[in-house]
Amino acid sequence: MGARKKTRIRRKNNGYRKLLMLLILLFIIVALIRIIIPASVTFSRYVYSKVRSYYLNSKEFYFNSDKLAVDTAYFEASNWSGVDLYEITINMNSRKNNLEMSKVNIDYRISYEYSAFKSDGTEYENSEDMLDFTISKDVALDGYAYGTILQSANNKDYFDISIKPKQNVTLNNNDYIFITVTAESLSPYKQTLVGEFKIIVGSIGMSYKIEDSNYSPYLEVIVTNTLDYYTVDTAFGTYAAGSNITIAEYNALSAEQKANCHSMIITLDFNPNDVVIDTTTNMYLVAAATGETEDVLKNGYDYIDQISFKVDAEESKVVKFYKIDASQNYTYPQGASTPIVSVSCT
Repeated sequence: MGARKKTRIRRKNNGYRKLLMLLILLFIIVALIRIIIPASVTFSRYVYSKVRSYYLNSKEFYFNSDKLAVDTAYFEASNWSGVDLYEITINMNSRKNNLEMSKVNIDYRISYEYSAFKSDGTEYENSEDMLDFTISKDVALDGYAYGTILQSANNKDYFDISIKPKQNVTLNNNDYIFITVTAESLSPYKQTLVGEFKIIVGSIGMSYKIEDSNYSPYLEVIVTNTLDYYTVDTAFGTYAAGSNITIAEYNALSAEQKANCHSMIITLDFNPNDVVIDTTTNMYLVAAATGETEDVLKNGYDYIDQISFKVDAEESKVVKFYKIDASQNYTYPQGASTPIVSVSCT
């Protein structure tokens, strides 16, 4: 009898093992399905996109953009003041190259969405109502904007989008605006291009851009201060350190008193192996005289790799840099993904 009992126990254990193995196998199959199916869908979309692009090219139909793409282009910039107007130019064309281009005009439709987010990624309530969004194309009654890529215009077209906080709306450092722009060709074939834009508030009140072009010997960093006040650094008269004064109050001060205030102090950091600051400008001479520059040693010579200077309230300043490699184009943010000259402020 003892032997029979042992046999029954063994058979019962075998049943549990089979059930456990079946559950494990089922779990593995489900996991594989979850991995394989999305990958298959993504691959299928990729194949479809490539086949369709090949078909449209065979019909001499080209619908392209510098900031939108079939697979969704992504653009990010952190040079916005969070106060002034931020503008993005989107270029469209119907060209394959300088020799091949579409033989017909291409009509297209533009749609867009935008929202404001806090630095932690939380969307502001009614964020669209916080912003003024404009587009350079006329918006029709259906809510879309329309454009045409004309053969007579060298198979090119463009439109500007711009965004600005409404009056009494305050954004903080690292808050950002997220914009999605879609352009869809309407004739003679349909093609959809999409771009996503994340515009980050780098430093409240400060915006900058870099203007450059291929084979230009120099580039220009243009810094704008949109603040309308000054901060007292060292107490004098009736003004305490840390207090703010208006532009009118500042303008009434003596030169000595003005030296105790600032609206914005800009610091530029750069690699002298890439760009060299123009040392003949008054801005450099003032910074050097006040010790607001940092030297590095390059090929046995001292080179500047940092400079700081004051920018008055509601003022812009331009700083020129000579390029080591003139063939490069360091335009930012409309070109390079990261600035060749780092800009910060206090």
